[in-house]
Formats: sequence, C-alpha cells, structure tokens
Amino acid sequence: MKNTRVAIIPARGGSKRLAKKNILKINNKPLIAWTIEEALKSNLFERVFVSTESEEISSIASSYGADILKRPNFLATDSSKVVDVCEWHLKDFCKKKIIYDEIFCLIATAPLRNANDLKAIAEILESDLK
Repeated sequence: MKNTRVAIIPARGGSKRLAKKNILKINNKPLIAWTIEEALKSNLFERVFVSTESEEISSIASSYGADILKRPNFLATDSSKVVDVCEWHLKDFCKKKIIYDEIFCLIATAPLRNANDLKAIAEILESDLK
C-alpha cells in the first residue's frame, strides 16, 4: 500500500532581517517558487501546501501550484517556530479527519534542493521504516 505524503512549506510574510524574503526574486522567480516547483516535480506528494498568514505569499504560491494553509497570526511572529507551525496544521488535519502517513517540512529558503534530493530523502525514510 502506498503511503500518503504531503509537503508543508512554512512561509511567513513578516521577515525582519530581509523583508519579504520568501517572495524576493532569485533568477527571475520568487524564492518560494523554487521549493514549490521541485516538490511538485518530484511527484512524491499528494499535495504541496504553503503555510502563511500573508495574502501576497498566498497569491504567489497558488500561482505556482501550491495549496494554501492559512496560518494563524500567533504563529506568524519573529519568535514562531517551524515545528509549532507544522504541529498546528497537523492537529487541524486531525480535527478534520484528514490523515497523512508522511509530512515533509520544506523550508523555502533552501532553493538548491531539487526533486531528486526529495526522492532520495523519501527512499531513505522508506528503507528506515522497513
């Protein structure tokens, strides 16, 4: 039986050190687009989600094929932790009786990670679970 697997890409709108970093253009494409496209290209995920409180990030992420998870404002602060964001969404999935076997958290600020890297990680995970 095939595992259901999704990706969550956390992308907060209010970066202080580098304003709007998740949507700054890198080689003529928003930074977050690189992660979305490679996640989709990998064909590993039932869905690719972007978790954000930002309408601007939501719009850009949607245009590149991601589904949007609305992040509550209390998880969109300078002190918010990625693990707390993912846990919040997992609990929300459970409340809605949506269950995934595997969830990959993909950080948008790692644009050099590609579909083959994601496949290699999935293979390692699968071999470790056997």
